[in-house]
Amino acid sequence: MLDRKSELEAFKALNLSVIASAHGYEIVKKKSTKSSVLMSNGADKIVVSQKGQRYIYFSVHDPASNGTAIDFAQRVIDPGLSTH
Repeated sequence: MLDRKSELEAFKALNLSVIASAHGYEIVKKKSTKSSVLMSNGADKIVVSQKGQRYIYFSVHDPASNGTAIDFAQRVIDPGLSTH
């Protein structure tokens, strides 16, 4: 069984493009590269890339929306979600 810190680190290592796909985002192949993937969900667009062991994202239209899979879950999937 993982402790809380290890559990959070494991979640950050999940492939964020797969998580985003499960929530309606689609890969824009023409605008994606080997190192980053552009994904869209209607007018919302995010870029997903891998940094070391973690996947990170940033919103094309909202500079404040960026981070790991945890941040994506809290800001995009369920804004009321807390890790506490």
